[in-house]
Amino acid sequence: MFRALFLGLLSVAALYNNSVAVSDCNTASILKVTALSFNPSEPIPGQNGTLSTHYDVPYEITKGIAKYTCTLNGLPVLSETYDLCTQTACPITAGHHDDTSESAVPIVSGTLSCKIKWEDEAAQPLLCIQTKMVLV
Repeated sequence: MFRALFLGLLSVAALYNNSVAVSDCNTASILKVTALSFNPSEPIPGQNGTLSTHYDVPYEITKGIAKYTCTLNGLPVLSETYDLCTQTACPITAGHHDDTSESAVPIVSGTLSCKIKWEDEAAQPLLCIQTKMVLV
């Protein structure tokens, strides 16, 4: 579901004090995030990491856009926009959702910050998730 987020994710082994933080970057979004996590919390390059997202949907969503942006050490490295229904199964039904997305963690150095933003067809915010990974 959140495949583009992982295009630029970075990390190193726990031995080097890697860290990852995941947060809801717009609590006024229509979809209400109930829990977020990234496992492992100290990712290892070349190994898989999993983003888990738990959220509630108040009504059926049939259209929208998904925007993915990432910066590495403050410099833009990714900016992509897709039809929402190419990134997740549509319609997004009303109710509670538990989604996971797995991808290999690449080997780079620095701080990588990524945002996932979903908007409905009227450009109203549906969801915003921010991930920050630090390589020491």
